[in-house]
Amino acid sequence: MVRHGPLAAVVLCASSGGHLASHDRFVVRLSFPGEDDPVPWSFQDESLSTADVVSVALKSGPFTCRLPEHLTGDENERRATRYHAAARAAALEGQCFDGVVEGSAETYKFCFGDFFRVGDTTALREPLEDVAWRGGGFTQVYSDVTATLRANVTCECLVPEPLTREPLCWPGDAVTAWRRDEENAGFRALADSRQEPATVAVDRGEKLEVVWVRERVGDTEHLPTLVRRSDTFAADGRPCGSPSEARPLAFMLSAARSGGQNAYIAKLGSPTCCQVSALQSSVLDGGIQSEALAYRRLLSTLTGHCLRLLSGWWTYEVCWPWRVRMVHRSLRGEAQGEGIVLGHFRDEPLVKRKAAAWHDASKVEIVAQISGDPCGRVFTRWAVSAPSSSLLASGVGGYFNPPAILEVEGVLAIDPKNVDGCQDFTRRMDGQIALVRRGNCWFHSKALKAQAAGAVATIIYNEDAQMIDIMEGVEELRPPSIPTVLVERSVSGQLRSLVGARVALVKADDIDPQQPITTSVAFRCEDGWSERTEMCIPGDDVDVRIVFGDIGSVESRWPSPSVTVQRATILQVHRANGTLEVAWAPGSAAFQAREEKSLPSVVPSDMVFHGGVPCNSQGVASIVEVVEPQACHSEILVHAPALCAHPRFLPKQETPAQFIECRPGDTTAQLSNVRDLRTQDNT
Repeated sequence: MVRHGPLAAVVLCASSGGHLASHDRFVVRLSFPGEDDPVPWSFQDESLSTADVVSVALKSGPFTCRLPEHLTGDENERRATRYHAAARAAALEGQCFDGVVEGSAETYKFCFGDFFRVGDTTALREPLEDVAWRGGGFTQVYSDVTATLRANVTCECLVPEPLTREPLCWPGDAVTAWRRDEENAGFRALADSRQEPATVAVDRGEKLEVVWVRERVGDTEHLPTLVRRSDTFAADGRPCGSPSEARPLAFMLSAARSGGQNAYIAKLGSPTCCQVSALQSSVLDGGIQSEALAYRRLLSTLTGHCLRLLSGWWTYEVCWPWRVRMVHRSLRGEAQGEGIVLGHFRDEPLVKRKAAAWHDASKVEIVAQISGDPCGRVFTRWAVSAPSSSLLASGVGGYFNPPAILEVEGVLAIDPKNVDGCQDFTRRMDGQIALVRRGNCWFHSKALKAQAAGAVATIIYNEDAQMIDIMEGVEELRPPSIPTVLVERSVSGQLRSLVGARVALVKADDIDPQQPITTSVAFRCEDGWSERTEMCIPGDDVDVRIVFGDIGSVESRWPSPSVTVQRATILQVHRANGTLEVAWAPGSAAFQAREEKSLPSVVPSDMVFHGGVPCNSQGVASIVEVVEPQACHSEILVHAPALCAHPRFLPKQETPAQFIECRPGDTTAQLSNVRDLRTQDNT
């Protein structure tokens, strides 16, 4: 069929299941009368010209179809400006501000891309009103249904200042601290007060929660202790000092009233609203243009944020502009044990490149090649030897092992009354290496039991079970401060014969353990960036970490840990109280528990993960994919929505498919062949 203007050649395919393939991105839909649509349908729109309607017929009967209208130049321009406005706004999604309106006592709350509230009146965003400015920046409009509140939100160029200094003493960092007790308003030093090694669990601002590496007599709970930053020192001896604060986005709000309608003007400053030339220019360098400087300034919208992705035992963190690391976090979110730094950004150059094959080679991204802790921290293989014997065996470590310990030596010891190491040891093992049999409880539990008895390491010998590549950790148990190694059954007899002799455990690999870990961190604007305004939305399939029964203890037996991960689908997001309503996946333990009325359908958002990313994450920047360290090198892909504001990284705007709607016209006529009926003015 042919119409005036652009050609719309439609190919009718009788075997296409009721769909017509078409040229020029037109999609034709055919619908047949049935129980839900018993009355034949025809066009009633008198405004349609004959060039907009065409009749076609299939064997089952004739159909009347309406051709789509081609977008005019003005309509295409409006689509383009909305697309670019959304790209410049992408990095601001999820940002919320509140305060008092300038020049008045009115309070406001503004959540970018969502709502603007003054007092009890809430205005919602009008997405069709978005406008991108030619010189950078954009305007959004928010209004309420009664037209009593209207806000124009504009974004202007803000070239960020130099990056803030890197904070010290992160959760998961090894530190030393003065061990004191907090009493009343001050701190009282213990009689034997001294600096002791610890690991930071939670950052409380001017104070830190730490877990001491060495337990004291009576410290049975091994709970975090609150210490002052001024009493705490980083691994290199520098004082932890004051917490670092990232510079927030500029935000101003002014009010004007006219004709009884409240009209507000909100102004934001962001590097995503700058022209590329402004981002590339450096006054300090005499105005020299630098693409890398523009990239770094765009990424400054991530300053102070740590993007996280949960992958098994480890949580991977990208904390711009400081470092990348892997750390284990408990169910409550605090760091447990010492983390592993995969690299420091510092002043490493940002290089634009075509994406690697596993990233989708059609994309453009910027990459930082960074280095971090010594390789030995990620080794999982161990060598076991005894100076007085020919023993030389290999073993595997556990995810829960302290990464900083590369070797340990001690006298091999066994407790005949606790052969499997699942009970409290009946004798002290101070400075010794505990030898226990595999089975009857978790590997993790054996390590904690041996540590409580004073052992410096644990060797577990296998019996009839299949050998594994690495020992898994148990979510609800704290990581031990001593290493644990699992060895083959074939060396168990030789090890038992060495009880009382000195044994050495050394991390072993083909790579120099002092060589630094290297990491490639790639940043880009992902496809689908405009479809998500927050990390988790209704319809997402997610993983939920839930607790069945009581949190496990050291005495807990396997294979039934209290903490499990269950699949669910998000039904509703409750921002006000940080919860999500979910539907549990059929067949899951959670679904069965829900059927038994013992598990609620509303869960905290910090226990829910979409693709490994916590649902309580701020904004929509996220870690997309991680390749765990192999041969001391890791790969991390990050979606940085700020890069969507740069024309080199913004995906091309797709022309939406337009639909040609076809409905039965005269069902009484039966035509045996497919044919075109040209419109009247084309005959």
